[in-house]
Amino acid sequence: MPNALTQMAEMRATPRNRLLGLLADYTKQANDFATMNDPRYADKRQNQTLGLLADAVSLGSVAKTLDRLSYGEPLTNAGKANVPFLRPETADVAMMAPLSPRNALAMMGMGMDTGAAKAIFAGIGAKTADKAALAQAEKMAAKGADPKAIWRDTGWFKGGDGKWRFEIDDSGAALKRSYTSNPDHYADLLHEAEARTDGVPLGSALSHPQAFAAYPTAGPLRFKVGGTEGGSFDGKTIRVSDPFAAKSGSPAANPDSTTLHELQHYAQEREGFANGGSIKEFMRDSIPLAINNKRLIDDIQNTGALDFGSFYDGKPFADLGTAATAYAKAKGISQEQAENAALAFWNYGGEAGGLKGVQDRMARAQSVLDDAFTSPEDKYRRLAGEAEARAVQSRMNMNQQQRRATFPLDSYDVPVNSLIYR
Repeated sequence: MPNALTQMAEMRATPRNRLLGLLADYTKQANDFATMNDPRYADKRQNQTLGLLADAVSLGSVAKTLDRLSYGEPLTNAGKANVPFLRPETADVAMMAPLSPRNALAMMGMGMDTGAAKAIFAGIGAKTADKAALAQAEKMAAKGADPKAIWRDTGWFKGGDGKWRFEIDDSGAALKRSYTSNPDHYADLLHEAEARTDGVPLGSALSHPQAFAAYPTAGPLRFKVGGTEGGSFDGKTIRVSDPFAAKSGSPAANPDSTTLHELQHYAQEREGFANGGSIKEFMRDSIPLAINNKRLIDDIQNTGALDFGSFYDGKPFADLGTAATAYAKAKGISQEQAENAALAFWNYGGEAGGLKGVQDRMARAQSVLDDAFTSPEDKYRRLAGEAEARAVQSRMNMNQQQRRATFPLDSYDVPVNSLIYR
């Protein structure tokens, strides 16, 4: 039998595909640069904009996936027992692909969530809906009764989308952590839901008789552990992040809460309520806008349009060409450089507004650039479906009397008139 040294001597490095290898190396370098920490702060990056861009497109996972491909390594765990089918970085790249099923669903309002919910708002389609109380609520509304009075008297209210809702108490709901369909193979529910490609039935995983009585079709949904931070619901499967790898205090460390949050989105889908979404989908929409406006700002700065505007304004030049020639002589630059500065000045607001016009155009571009990376979270928070899910989270510790005394729309953390519906 050959010893270890002999085996090592006989080993040969796996040939690397040159093109894929270069792509992998450059992508990793780009991700390392974009996500570089600011040495002055423990939790802040040197360039917040580049860091957000890298996160939005999962650049680190793309680099790892390209590296595996360059060595001809498989991207899945096919044939291996008790492990997720996709490697983590492969799953992340698949989730972020613009045409992936996950993102198609996200654009329809069924994207990733990170909140927690402890009370579900159900609708008229629920099997346990009190139709007599609903009829009373509709009569009161027709007579112009105050919505808060309708809620107190009937337990029904209209959401911002105009659809009637009532509340299902989630206070006793929890995952059946000790459940497993095969104790010889799986330690508990979470390990089985992670290891099995399609997870386990939600009805077997979650103890919530009130919700399943209201929506019997929720029981056959699949419950899967693994994937990106937080949770998601794609119409068939509720996914929660791996709680074993989550940081203490993060949403992923509490899969019970995340599961209930996603169950709220199932109710939204069933009832036709306004849906939720994800921050990343807004980030993705913002990237092209940010790039275009960054190019505009760079063009103004690099061509010298502002300096030309200072030179040009208030002077009686016959035309722009004459001004460019005079500018070239005054600054000691080439005619081509001067003409580029003059054209940029003219095209970016100088024709109509002079130097101030260019300054205003640049300020607007900077505002759009800043908003591209500050507004995605704001837009996500204003999604009606997400605001609703956070509202039920804020009511998690209320008893029945407190719930009736507190109008649900008063539990929203954003003004109802600023919500985004889709």
